[in-house]
Amino acid sequence: MRENDIMRAAVLFIAMFWNLENFFDPFDNPATADEMFTPKGEYHWTWTKFIKKRDDIAKVLISTGDTYGIFPSFIGVAEVENRFVLNQLVEETPLSRLNYAVIHRDSPDRRGIDVGLLYRKEDFKPLKVNYYSLKTLSTRLILYAKGICTKLPVLLQEEKSDDTLHILVNHWPSKLGTANITHKNRMIASNTVKHITDSILTVNPNAKIVLMGDFNDVPESEPVQNLSKFNNLAAIVLEKNYKLGTNKYKESWNLIDQILISSGLAKTQGSDIYSRMDIFSKNLLIEDKMYLGNKPNRTFVGPRYQGGISDHLPVIWVVQ
Repeated sequence: MRENDIMRAAVLFIAMFWNLENFFDPFDNPATADEMFTPKGEYHWTWTKFIKKRDDIAKVLISTGDTYGIFPSFIGVAEVENRFVLNQLVEETPLSRLNYAVIHRDSPDRRGIDVGLLYRKEDFKPLKVNYYSLKTLSTRLILYAKGICTKLPVLLQEEKSDDTLHILVNHWPSKLGTANITHKNRMIASNTVKHITDSILTVNPNAKIVLMGDFNDVPESEPVQNLSKFNNLAAIVLEKNYKLGTNKYKESWNLIDQILISSGLAKTQGSDIYSRMDIFSKNLLIEDKMYLGNKPNRTFVGPRYQGGISDHLPVIWVVQ
């Protein structure tokens, strides 16, 4: 048996997060500033371009099965316009065969970009869904989903393990603008997550919680370090290679898409089973002619249509 086959056979579970870089439909929503992503807008966004992006996203998600031997039990996404684009993804592509369902709600973000959660119905059964705003900020909501994860007892090697899983999907405020103000906004997001998770951990210190998202900050930043009760799997990636990342700015890679797990899930770090985070780059990179090396194959470079999928690489939580 080849080494890749051995690695794939050993994987018990995967989950995924991916910032999909402006996954918009081509229709104008009068309630949001989405005019650029219409046929007459700056990006000349058409149904044909939308379908290509939709199908390309589906191909990448399906390709995880070739790499790991199983498909993600759930997938957190960011920069999606609405439920329509997610329904299109899970219902109108070959992804429909994997029986994913959608959790989504429109956010107060000015441009109308949201977070969402796709989950395989046989792997995760939602019990409660909530959305948290960031005080007075008109930005993306934090998505919270509590449910039964049928694979948890297997992952923890505990036949009587509590199979309740808490998932938080994040897309924190960006660094565009004045540095001290944007930092303050990300601290608001971080403190919101901390408040949510502290409430859960007060009731059950062994609660199984996974935080995933585009934090728009690196693992060593103050807003991310504020979540000190969690094991940051992205920080472990950087310990092995500090040059890795999911988003590239000029010549530098930044690991701003991350997955953190609570101590209740860190029990998978035993001798026979462990968690890690992978950066998934299969068929998602192109040559970086200006700054050398490779870079994500994004949909647009400025207003120019490039035809790629995203300026972010997805991250995968792997348990094996």
